Amino acid sequence: MKKTIYPRFLIAKDDLYNDLERVLSVARNADYYEPPHVTGFRSRELYHEPGLKSKLEKILGIKIIRWDTDPGEENGVFYQAFSEGKRREVPGIHSDQPYTDITVLIYLTPGLPFEYGTWMWMHKAMGLTDPATPAEAKRLKIS
Repeated sequence: MKKTIYPRFLIAKDDLYNDLERVLSVARNADYYEPPHVTGFRSRELYHEPGLKSKLEKILGIKIIRWDTDPGEENGVFYQAFSEGKRREVPGIHSDQPYTDITVLIYLTPGLPFEYGTWMWMHKAMGLTDPATPAEAKRLKIS
């Protein structure tokens, strides 16, 4: 596994979109499906508000060199997760790849309670915050 370029960080930013109502309308009217290999419903089409890439570059202090426009890569897709009903999600643990990427999550749920959303984790016993490298897996006797 490649070494990550950036140290681990977390940024919370309010009011990211210039036209939130437009973004919410696109999200509400999107066609969603659940891929067979993952949980949660994704939109089939992506949406990037004009100027979003440069705004993210300014917030993150970097030049974005890869900006995927294929919905399968999930850059700009909307995601829905449900806690009940026939579309109830079974929470799991995963990490995004490639590990050298920066992952940005944008929540569009007005009034979302604090205890909802995505959790970042660290394995207490092993101290891992990313998937184990082959050397770490060998040292920790995990496969």
